[in-house]
Amino acid sequence: MLGNEWILDNGIGSTGFIRGLVPSRNHWSFNIMSNTLTDIGTLIDSHPGIHGGCPLIAGTGVTVRRIAIWYKQGLRAEEIAARIGHLTIAQVYAALTYYHINREEIDADIAEQEAEADRIELD
Repeated sequence: MLGNEWILDNGIGSTGFIRGLVPSRNHWSFNIMSNTLTDIGTLIDSHPGIHGGCPLIAGTGVTVRRIAIWYKQGLRAEEIAARIGHLTIAQVYAALTYYHINREEIDADIAEQEAEADRIELD
């Protein structure tokens, strides 16, 4: 069990809520290094013409699938952000959150992509 010192030192207030995480209509929002709130729902996007409509980190071409693959290979969020220098740690965590909420679909997409790659290699 974590002591209160650890909790308070690591950003969780005595109420049990993470500091900076506040409700905003139907989403939770958090403060990304400024005094403005960012709706977490705006960090992941998809467009039919980009990567076949796969979920991606908004404003980038980086798919949640790519983040999930590296995560499953054992990379930590900080290591993933370092590999793709234009991503913030918040963007990587948003992608990982999306992955964990939609794990079945993302894992199926990864398996489908791997099967297609294998098929192409055999041709």
